[in-house]
Amino acid sequence: MTNNIFVHEINEIKEMEINPSINKIVYLKNGSLIHGKIIEFELDNVIKVITSINNVFVYNMNDIEKITKSSE
Repeated sequence: MTNNIFVHEINEIKEMEINPSINKIVYLKNGSLIHGKIIEFELDNVIKVITSINNVFVYNMNDIEKITKSSE
């Protein structure tokens, strides 16, 4: 089941790369939620997220639980 979730998340990120204007919610394993646009993604490395107030956050992929589309 974990592999299916991971494949789904990779497909979501590929969609995001096609349309980077889609807002995402990044769920971190520590319970934090980051709302913004993914501006850089390196599989097995890092993800960069820019928020609506132009803060850029960089996270290790190991710290991410899941990524979903924002309803906003």
